[in-house]
Amino acid sequence: MASGVMKDKQNAYVIYTDFAKAFDKCDHGIIALKMRSKGISGKVGRWIFNFLADRTQSVIVSTVKSRSSTVKSLVPQGTVLAPVLLFILISDIDKDTNYSTVSSSADDISNFMIVDNIKYTANFQFDVNRAFQ
Repeated sequence: MASGVMKDKQNAYVIYTDFAKAFDKCDHGIIALKMRSKGISGKVGRWIFNFLADRTQSVIVSTVKSRSSTVKSLVPQGTVLAPVLLFILISDIDKDTNYSTVSSSADDISNFMIVDNIKYTANFQFDVNRAFQ
């Protein structure tokens, strides 16, 4: 897409976003709702939710260990399911965009729009705001 814009000497707006700590902020309840909306339910849905639920964490500094606390919004990194669950969580990020193209790769998102006229800046900003909501 970008190479065509450059070749045709068109102007474009692009915003690249990297969700900081994306795997640490995945709410289990929202993941469960979105899994159901995508048809992931039954035994597989329960298995995935149980994989996420009732996890605890603690921190060890030197030899001192903190008390365990329940984890309510974490997808364990390094697991095969982590990128899939993050994708399910953000798969509808573009549902309210009208003017730009939204692409995602793991925890990176980009908004892209060819701009013929400066007046379209507001349209692009509208889509960026919608994606972040």
